Amino acid sequence: MSLISNGEGLDSRVHIRHNSQIKVDNLTLEADARATLGHTSVYTIANSLNISSNIEFSSIWKNTSVNAQSVNILSNNKNLLSKNTSINSPVINLSA
Repeated sequence: MSLISNGEGLDSRVHIRHNSQIKVDNLTLEADARATLGHTSVYTIANSLNISSNIEFSSIWKNTSVNAQSVNILSNNKNLLSKNTSINSPVINLSA
């Protein structure tokens, strides 16, 4: 599943809402400003999670669990991992 914002600037955002139960092969979120996974959610991903942003941040909000073979969270500014976030993956790449 891919969520990609084609907009530019601060209005370019992608977000999966809170209280989600997502099960996919791959999950990609890309935006110019913000790319975020909502709080209190469970993401079960068979292969890879890729989150990227340029201007503001890439984030996983509180009380969220991510299970994947690889997790890549990239931003040209900053990455945010809120409290009680669990990432279960043999490969984790955080770059800001």
